[in-house]
Amino acid sequence: MKIFYSALLAFIFIVSCNNTNVVEANNNSTSTPNTETATPQFQVVAQYPHNNTSFTEGLEFKDSTLYESTGLNEQSKLCRIDLKTGKELLK
Repeated sequence: MKIFYSALLAFIFIVSCNNTNVVEANNNSTSTPNTETATPQFQVVAQYPHNNTSFTEGLEFKDSTLYESTGLNEQSKLCRIDLKTGKELLK
């Protein structure tokens, strides 16, 4: 019985290794693949001041208020930020 399972496992391994040749053969077909990629378009609509000494870990913008989590080791904080000035309103 062990010989049967060993042979079955070897057969599955060999068959699965041969599938790469089928994929390569399919990739070499005469049809031309679409190589164009879409370039994302964006436009900056506003810029706001920010404390550049902050190590930002996360941002949340909700109800016209920016919440920012920042921190380094033992210096983590969560702040509500005034968008116009970049100052911390609540820490």
